Amino acid sequence: MELIKYDAPVVECDNFEICEEEAWFLVFVAVLLGLGASVVLGAAVWCLIQGKGSFTGGVKWDNGLNVNIECK
Repeated sequence: MELIKYDAPVVECDNFEICEEEAWFLVFVAVLLGLGASVVLGAAVWCLIQGKGSFTGGVKWDNGLNVNIECK
């Protein structure tokens, strides 16, 4: 009976440094999404609690992006 020699595969971990250097971008985007969601949810709660009057607000950037919130 002949024994077969097995060589385990080698994993190179050189590309993990790139992921660590770019992780700040994901954190930054998550913080921006959290802040935006807080503003929208705050406006929605205010509209539900007040129930009268109106709330309008918005932001417009130079590149054409426009965000409006309205409650009547």
